[in-house]
Amino acid sequence: MRGANDEIRADEIKHHNEAIYGAFEFFFKVTLAILGGTAYIVTQQQVPPVHTVKLMILLGGWIQILAGCLFASFITIHQKSKVERWPTRFSF
Repeated sequence: MRGANDEIRADEIKHHNEAIYGAFEFFFKVTLAILGGTAYIVTQQQVPPVHTVKLMILLGGWIQILAGCLFASFITIHQKSKVERWPTRFSF
């Protein structure tokens, strides 16, 4: 039989898991947008100047790095919050 505390913990864990999935969804959408933009530039009939293409690809890479860092920090924050709620855990 589950107590009220177990149900609260289960709801909190569910919330953190859904937040992690939402962060992954954000990261995946950013990745697809960058990939689609790169594919659009490459498949155009009239190719823009080379320095413009290089700049766009470089900016896309920086946006991807930023999105990856945000995703990693979201996962770290939510996982840390879940671990802190464990009744038996290691302290650092």
